[in-house]
Amino acid sequence: MNLKELRLKAGLTQAEMSELFEIPKRTIGNWESGSRKCPGYVEKLVKEKLEDMIMNTNILGQKGYYANVKSTGTDGIYWGFSVKEEHGTAFTVEMAKELLALANAEYKKGCPAGYDKSAYNPDKDFAYIRYDMSNYKDAGDGHMVLIGDKKVGTYDAVKNLLRIFKNDDPIYENNNGTICRDTVAMMDDGGNML
Repeated sequence: MNLKELRLKAGLTQAEMSELFEIPKRTIGNWESGSRKCPGYVEKLVKEKLEDMIMNTNILGQKGYYANVKSTGTDGIYWGFSVKEEHGTAFTVEMAKELLALANAEYKKGCPAGYDKSAYNPDKDFAYIRYDMSNYKDAGDGHMVLIGDKKVGTYDAVKNLLRIFKNDDPIYENNNGTICRDTVAMMDDGGNML
């Protein structure tokens, strides 16, 4: 991504970027338009800082697992953010409710950095969460590669329905306190329960 794309993804104006990096706004404008070339070492430092800002558009303040939330209905109000690694792979109804409450509170403070301002609607509440508990590693080219099984949890607050999927197969469901488990899907390759 070029500097302008990163700046926009981080939710910054040229003036905000100018203040953050102590670089004249006019210089930033010249770099983005291509009329002047940004020195390589400066470009590297600025890109690293902007990428960190984008990665840390993160309601709990750390890199880790990833969650997406959406509002009820078909209005298209979505938001994604990182979640502390300490939460790990223990996705519960309580945790889902906590993450939804945090997401709603943070979202109502103002349009999050990196979020499309034209799609921002503070009157909406998030009621659905998808929590990716899979492990990934950096492939070295900026892409993340899945390590092991894909594990995703979902929670619908309206229906009070929590589900956990392993490699897209449902393995656990808590429907208003009624627990259902797929014991076959919950076994590893050696026949041991996960």
